[in-house]
Parts: sequence; C-alpha cells; structure tokens
Amino acid sequence: MDVDDFIRDDKSAAVFLNEMIRLDSGDGSMVRLAIGNIIKCHNVSEIAKTACVSRASLYSAFNKDGNPSFDMVQKVLAAMGLGIQFVPLENR
Repeated sequence: MDVDDFIRDDKSAAVFLNEMIRLDSGDGSMVRLAIGNIIKCHNVSEIAKTACVSRASLYSAFNKDGNPSFDMVQKVLAAMGLGIQFVPLENR
C-alpha cells in the first residue's frame, strides 16, 4: 500500500504522522520521511510556494538524509493544513 492510498485528508495525514512519531527511534527519521511522503500526496509546487521554500529544498529536507529546521517543518506542515501539538509523555 502506498502512502497516498492512506492519506485522503488532513485528518488521515495527522493520524499517519502521529503513528510515525510513535514508531520513530528518536532520531526523527521516520517523521521526516513521513512528512516527505505527505508532501508528495499534495501539489508539491503549491506546498513549496505557501511555505516559502523551493521544491528542491523540500525534497532535500524531507528525505532519509535530510535535516530540516524546526521553522521549515512548521511552515511545511502549516502549508498542508497540519500543525504540531505537544502532550505530556505517559511513561517517563
């Protein structure tokens, strides 16, 4: 199954990202790749324009070797109708 088969709207994108955060080893790689996959489910040019970054920057930042800034993550998520929410960890 491809990610774009699962990502139908903002809600399914948020569910997918939350699951990737849960499964991530702590280095952010799964989340970064998940954001990259969600970007590809949208109009990449429109996401880049809205987030004020180039298409090349998007592809570079959200691949397996990428290292996007927190600012870029926030802008890209917002351009896709998503945001970050912090919650207390249940098990510390």
